[in-house]
Amino acid sequence: TGAAIGLLAGLLLAFLRERLDVRRTSSRSLAARLGFGELGRVPEIPDGVEETYRVPALELPGAAAEAYERLAVKVAAVARGASARVLAVCGTVAEDRGEQVAAGLAAALAAPEDGRRVAVVGLDPARPVLRRQFALARRPGASEVARGETTLDEALTSVPGVSGLSVLTA
Repeated sequence: TGAAIGLLAGLLLAFLRERLDVRRTSSRSLAARLGFGELGRVPEIPDGVEETYRVPALELPGAAAEAYERLAVKVAAVARGASARVLAVCGTVAEDRGEQVAAGLAAALAAPEDGRRVAVVGLDPARPVLRRQFALARRPGASEVARGETTLDEALTSVPGVSGLSVLTA
């Protein structure tokens, strides 16, 4: 009976661990589980755009760019209401395309006419997509800043053609 109780307890713990593990959970199901609301949606990015690392808010006319603009207006309003100065955009699984959404939202949020400056930061050295998305040259990034090899000001790169937007690559 002791072995059976141990086996049952092990199975119960494995089940609980699997249910509470958010690493493989999409952002939509995680948001629902945590009771978070949704500020907006952006359309699915066509595979050709993802493969060429283009930023929809900058390079795609029509629905994609408009969706990012609408989302940026809502995010800016919520941030002002909460006196927020930092916004984290991330994806919990690849299908969330967190890097693509972060880049598009950052581009849409950059509004120098409002005095708003935006820095989008990539922290995944295994997927350094921000540099590619904004077509930036290789240079020191967040890793070098963290190691004290360069300063944050030296590592931030202004995005050509997008006033008020800087990128800190991984």
